[in-house]
Amino acid sequence: MQRRVTGAALAIGAVLAMTAGCGSTTEGSPATTTDAAAELWDPCTQIPDSALTAAQVDPSTKKSGIGGAVQGGWNICAWKGKKYSVSVYATAKHSAEEIAHKDGNVNQQPITMAGRQGTEFHEQGSDRNCDVAFQTTKGTVQVQVIGRISDDVPIDPCPTLATIGEAIVPSIPQ
Repeated sequence: MQRRVTGAALAIGAVLAMTAGCGSTTEGSPATTTDAAAELWDPCTQIPDSALTAAQVDPSTKKSGIGGAVQGGWNICAWKGKKYSVSVYATAKHSAEEIAHKDGNVNQQPITMAGRQGTEFHEQGSDRNCDVAFQTTKGTVQVQVIGRISDDVPIDPCPTLATIGEAIVPSIPQ
């Protein structure tokens, strides 16, 4: 009999402990956890359709993540146009310098795009893409253009990215 009473007392004590914090008043500072991805700038919601249209991509083709898969610590969004696609990546995990100089990235050079200083680069072995990375107050933002492989008259990716940047970069946080 004592065993049942002890078990019941433990169960009641556990329930009271769980509900003790459910009152309507709180003393002291609330404990918070910071999720960097939640605070990270989101290109999918922060680049207006007018900027995307000016960049000659279709806002309705928006895809989040990479192939629809969310990447931890990154907000990624991509849109398609007739001759190219544009992807915008935001992260607090890496600096613009780290992204631009990552293994496999080549031809890094400083660039000014829509009045912002960034680093332009290419992926080694690819002649249809061009990227630029910017440091912002909300992390790092990378803008990428990839020309369509099936296009008979391929784009010149970096001049194309410069034009796209004039439309999109003003939406990127300082």
